[in-house]
Amino acid sequence: MKTPMHELLDLESELTRMFDSDERVAMAILDRIRTTRKEMLQKEKDVMCEFTYKCRNLMAADEFAITHWYDKTFNTKEEIHPDSAYGQWMKRFNPEEK
Repeated sequence: MKTPMHELLDLESELTRMFDSDERVAMAILDRIRTTRKEMLQKEKDVMCEFTYKCRNLMAADEFAITHWYDKTFNTKEEIHPDSAYGQWMKRFNPEEK
């Protein structure tokens, strides 16, 4: 499942391979945002509501569980920022990891 932001990031990667100019990439992304604004907002709402119901049904009440289900739901493999709440939790309970 992808959020509109995931889709925009994928589009940016695709456009970067196609165009030789950051300006052309930026203009294409801006065009996409302007032409699909309402659809993107509706999809964001739908995706987030679905995710919220999933967490509620799984009784994911703490930040660790919610973060786990977010990563699993949206297939995020990005590096955890050390200053995020989850990064702070990881530092506290796994001090040897960075």
